[in-house]
Amino acid sequence: MNKWIINSVLLLGVIIAAGGGLYLGLGMRETFNPTEVRYEQTTPTALLGPGEEFPEAPLMDADSTVHSTSMLLANGGVVIFMDIGCPPCSVMSENWNDVLATWDYHPPVLGISSAPMDRIARYREHLGVTFPILCDTGMVFETAYQVVDFPFQLVIDSAGMIRTSTYDSRQIIDTADVIALLRPLATSEVTSH
Repeated sequence: MNKWIINSVLLLGVIIAAGGGLYLGLGMRETFNPTEVRYEQTTPTALLGPGEEFPEAPLMDADSTVHSTSMLLANGGVVIFMDIGCPPCSVMSENWNDVLATWDYHPPVLGISSAPMDRIARYREHLGVTFPILCDTGMVFETAYQVVDFPFQLVIDSAGMIRTSTYDSRQIIDTADVIALLRPLATSEVTSH
């Protein structure tokens, strides 16, 4: 019986050692061979695009005056949807600031954000943004048009039609191209970058 107890204890010790070794081995495998990280890739889903009419919506400016988009863009213009503080939005804002500083007769350039007006004011002051950034207080563009990926730039012609759209914050701004796009379409020419 003594031999039986000794063999049982030895067997139990072997099982515990094997379990511990397996546990440590799996842990070491995770340490030296970490799990592959996969990043989610999404495609922007905004319901605004080239060839569509830019929607009518109320926007509030810095002094709390409400304006309609049709009034603001009566002669066409550039709209930049932004999330205040997002780095690509800052890049796009600074690019437009640089272009507007060298452009004598530029079209309206408007930023649109659903951030509170005090955050918008701090952002404009911090970056020295020269174009107005208006507040979509009712979040019309986010809810009704799924504008949730930023920055999102549109060029709208004088007939209120969207001519181009881009999410590229580093896109080179060609003033001659922008001026040409502000004229109403004569053909079915629209572009997306």
